[in-house]
Amino acid sequence: MDQPVYDYIFSGFGLAAYLSLDAMLENGCLEGKQILIIDSPETTVEKTWSYWERGKGRYDALLLASWKKGWFVSPNQQTECLQPELIYKSISSVALRNYLVEKIGKQDNISITFENVVDFSDDRNHINLTTDRNRYHSKKLFNSIPKANLNFGNTPVLLQHFVGWVIESPQLPFVQDEMLLMDFTVPQQNATRFMYVLPFSQTQALFEYTLFSPNLIDKHEYEQEIRAYLSRKNITDYTIQKTESGVIPMTVYPFWKANTKNILHIGTAGGWTKPGTGYTFLNAVPLAAKLARDLKNHNTDFTHFFKTNRFLWYDRLLIDVLYRDNAIGQKLFTQLFTKANPANVLRFLQQQTNVWQELPILLACPTLPFLKAAVRSLRPYKK
Repeated sequence: MDQPVYDYIFSGFGLAAYLSLDAMLENGCLEGKQILIIDSPETTVEKTWSYWERGKGRYDALLLASWKKGWFVSPNQQTECLQPELIYKSISSVALRNYLVEKIGKQDNISITFENVVDFSDDRNHINLTTDRNRYHSKKLFNSIPKANLNFGNTPVLLQHFVGWVIESPQLPFVQDEMLLMDFTVPQQNATRFMYVLPFSQTQALFEYTLFSPNLIDKHEYEQEIRAYLSRKNITDYTIQKTESGVIPMTVYPFWKANTKNILHIGTAGGWTKPGTGYTFLNAVPLAAKLARDLKNHNTDFTHFFKTNRFLWYDRLLIDVLYRDNAIGQKLFTQLFTKANPANVLRFLQQQTNVWQELPILLACPTLPFLKAAVRSLRPYKK
């Protein structure tokens, strides 16, 4: 059946919706508006999002853990990446969701329904949205549900894919307050493979076997590599408390071209994942803040929301290089983190550097592969 016309509808209630709603509530742009959140009736899988930032942050009270030192490790070199001012942080999706649900519960103009979105369209005047139970209308739609079977055309797509174990063990060798951002001492097998380690305490840590590659591998191979890594670290007495896995597309595909005057695709569906790293939280916070500002300032033609910049071009080169020669990853990241200032590399990945800070980073990259990628970048991608 048809429902009343809402001002804003959120289709999907995940990270991008959490951050966007939080930013909107903070700047008061939802006052006098009627908002509907359409969430999936399926059980939400708990996720952990990680990011780095300077000093104290907005969500520090919700953090699962944080670390003041982060190491990049390769077979012959290691370097600390966070000092002097960056802090690496992890937050649980459950903590962030509960925070938002509590905040929303205090608003009488925001409601949540649990339905499956089937279709939606923009007739330039308002949005028509159909679920498996109802038809809804709104002035604006924020969609975070990725389109199924998306055709990327000839746009290269790397996958960041991983399996992680949270283990409990009396044998953990880690120094308190330090984590491993990338440990490239694992066998590369002609691909870009590394271990990512977050120690939560002296007896508990996450070990995540991660690949940046065009194709997935068998599940048992991830687990086999985690076991082998633990064995090399002399960690033999442990219990697996929790497992997690994921596949994150790394691509500069122009998701934003699907935006219309009244429909804004957010999150992974809108290209809010940082193409060159696969980090979403880090990239989504400023985009959510921009969305809230635009609504506050009545800049509501979403065809103008996304702005390209030089960082998108950098991401395009990195993805192109790794897509064509996936075995170069260990060499590439080792040169980045050891020849350039590693803290500046992280700021660069956060799009917070100027061109003078970026020059040493670009010069640290393998020259010939990136020159070839730069030439290829002059040709537009096609669907």
